[in-house]
Amino acid sequence: MDGVNGMLTLHALLVFSGLYYLNENIVDLQGHSIAFTDSNFILSIIIPLAIFGFFNIRRSAIAFMGDVGSMSIAFITVYLIYTLIFKTGNYMYLLMFSVFGADAALTVCYKLLLGENIFVPHRDFLFKKLVHLGKWSHLKVSFSYFALQAVINFIVIGLFPTNPKLSTQISVLFIGCLLLIGIYVYVQSRFPRRNSLRSND
Repeated sequence: MDGVNGMLTLHALLVFSGLYYLNENIVDLQGHSIAFTDSNFILSIIIPLAIFGFFNIRRSAIAFMGDVGSMSIAFITVYLIYTLIFKTGNYMYLLMFSVFGADAALTVCYKLLLGENIFVPHRDFLFKKLVHLGKWSHLKVSFSYFALQAVINFIVIGLFPTNPKLSTQISVLFIGCLLLIGIYVYVQSRFPRRNSLRSND
């Protein structure tokens, strides 16, 4: 997800900021605080990300995270989300990185249906098509993804601060997934496939 300026950095800042807020403020149904990790640990990720963002969130990026940085962010995010869900029993927190998740998962399914090798570098991710075929600027794509994910996170954190019933969680997850799939299919269908899009970025 590191091939578009600001994409991964903005997303990571949004997710970790949300996790920091939850760690500081979330309570159970009895009003007891639920801290799922050390807030300083999350801050130790947010601060370097913000500094890195100065070099990455710009029209001509000076630095990128690369594969190592992207994978590191992924593993930390999975660990924190897993710990949060384990502590709260609220599976709706999976929606906190659902925009990226939908793009990645659906693109993989899309390529598998076409019988293509998913490990070969490509530009079939929707956010890359918006840049290379839709001719959107890198920052426009990055901030669009950021804005959509911010709305979802605000709903999840603001409207469901405590542990709802499992049926409610499943319903919200199902509706959220359907909406994201619909958006993905609609936008993806607007761009033709081109074999020449294969690239190393």
